[in-house]
Amino acid sequence: MLINERSGTFDPPGALSPMSNNFSPAAHTVLVVDDTAANRYLYGTLLERNGYQTSFASDGYEAIEAVAQEKPSLILLDYMMPRLDGLGVLRRLRDDEETRELPIVVLTASAEPDHIDAALQAGANDYITKPVNGKILMARVRAMIRVDQNREARSSRSNSALFEELQEAARVQQAQLPPVPVEHQDWSITGALSPSGQVGGDIFDIIPVKDNRTIALLLDVSGHGTASALVASETRAELRNLFALMSLSEAVSKLNNHMARRETGKYSCLAALDIQENQVEVLNAGLPPVIVLRAHCLAESVQGSGLPIGMFENSTYTTSTWKIHPGDRIILMSDGLTEPFGATDDCRAAVQRLELWPQIPPRQHEPEELRDRIEALYQKQKNDAPDDATVLILDRLGCQNHEIAVPAQPSAITPCVQGVLQLAPSWVDADSFEQGLIEALTNAVVHGALEISSAGRALDGGQSFFREAEERPQQQRFKGRQIQVRTIETGVSYGVHIEWTGRACPKELRIESTRSLAPDLRVSQNPLLPSFHSGSQKRPDKPRLPEEDLSADQGKASVAGMGLLIISNVFDRVIWGPDGYSLELWLYRNEETMQASLRWPGQFSQPPKETAQSDEVNHE
Repeated sequence: MLINERSGTFDPPGALSPMSNNFSPAAHTVLVVDDTAANRYLYGTLLERNGYQTSFASDGYEAIEAVAQEKPSLILLDYMMPRLDGLGVLRRLRDDEETRELPIVVLTASAEPDHIDAALQAGANDYITKPVNGKILMARVRAMIRVDQNREARSSRSNSALFEELQEAARVQQAQLPPVPVEHQDWSITGALSPSGQVGGDIFDIIPVKDNRTIALLLDVSGHGTASALVASETRAELRNLFALMSLSEAVSKLNNHMARRETGKYSCLAALDIQENQVEVLNAGLPPVIVLRAHCLAESVQGSGLPIGMFENSTYTTSTWKIHPGDRIILMSDGLTEPFGATDDCRAAVQRLELWPQIPPRQHEPEELRDRIEALYQKQKNDAPDDATVLILDRLGCQNHEIAVPAQPSAITPCVQGVLQLAPSWVDADSFEQGLIEALTNAVVHGALEISSAGRALDGGQSFFREAEERPQQQRFKGRQIQVRTIETGVSYGVHIEWTGRACPKELRIESTRSLAPDLRVSQNPLLPSFHSGSQKRPDKPRLPEEDLSADQGKASVAGMGLLIISNVFDRVIWGPDGYSLELWLYRNEETMQASLRWPGQFSQPPKETAQSDEVNHE
């Protein structure tokens, strides 16, 4: 008999009772692997009478398959078998993460120390020599399953405690982030952090410092996880102290030397902005480009030319300075938003995927919304987040709003036009704008405030008309009358609002227009006007009116002169006040901006909450 004292083994003593200490053998399956059928039967019978579930395999290959299907709690494994022996089974199971800890008892007919040592070296938990003692076998099986249960319980408790600690660390890391969105001076700032795990090495911050300055920064520590999160937290605290005392480049240089000497094996990529009124100073040490979006254009960028912080001592860092217009948007992002989907420096693609182009009116993004977009982006690409992903968005609010009070006299028109031109952004074509604005102000002053009919132009070569325009401001009735001129620059549009008292423009003479800037809708250039240009880039030619509309407007112009027709062709959008005492003239940088403005009426009647400045200019 291979099993000694077989009859005695079926009456297990109390110490080995299957139900003692809340141990239930029925909850466990033992896989019996032996190439001898009689042995499989006998071991199986013994196990089943002691309450265990059983499964069987006749060689090593069947054993590997049975482990995958049955998920046993323990294996009784024969040492000597054909095809794949016990050592081969041991090695394969120990190389698999899922079965590395599975309890395995090797049964061997050999008492050779080399065989026993080889089995233990291959990963066996225990061995029993044949012939097998039933009591010893059951004791070993029960003890080994209990030990494994305790190990799993400890592991589960440990994992649970670790998970709770990571959750607490994540809460602490989120608490370190500034509350966003937030409005600060003329800026709206928001952002979001999406770590690849519970915690990560990315962080952003907004730091008020002396002299009415504000520092906004995004930090990306190498790697991710708890170690990177600790370094990020420490680096953020040190940056807060340094930025309060010195400039961007000085602070980052000092921090670089500190981190390099610590030799933690971690380095940090950093982008920082020093915000001062209408300009920002930019430093980029290793992050994707910091960019400025103006409408649907990428207007400025600063590449990450500086070395990451902490890589080498005595590294130097330079800065760039930008003038920021109302309506501009600055974006900082970590490479977790660029690298998984293309080139590290391809910020435009990331902006497109996350739908971060500026809108009119400016729209604040909630952090939860931004995080959802980032996570949805990874899911769309069927890609787990390989790195922490962070974005920081700064919008320049409001408009540059200027008010000019113009005396109702012809001599004030030219100085007013020059003043408005000085306020115009660089992309506005000065010649065309000047011509259209002269016509608009002339109509407001002469025909509106001074109430002089244009019919006088046809008499005596217009001499009486111009003489009356010079003399009428001196008459008591017209003394003190003014033209109110307001300008608004949003960075993507420029508008002039003209308002007067006196005579309203007749409704039948008001030419309102909204022109398309789209290239495929362009028609021939208006022969009355020079070409438009946008800075150094040529702007699409402004289309003239369709023939039937032009004919109708020429009919109006025969009464009111060509001035109103010229105005309607110079500006992208012309809006008359309902009472005929005011006029809005708009130029837009592109089609998207203009179309957005159509959904945002009343820019002058409901001026932005905050303005850069307000000037009262009186041209005598």
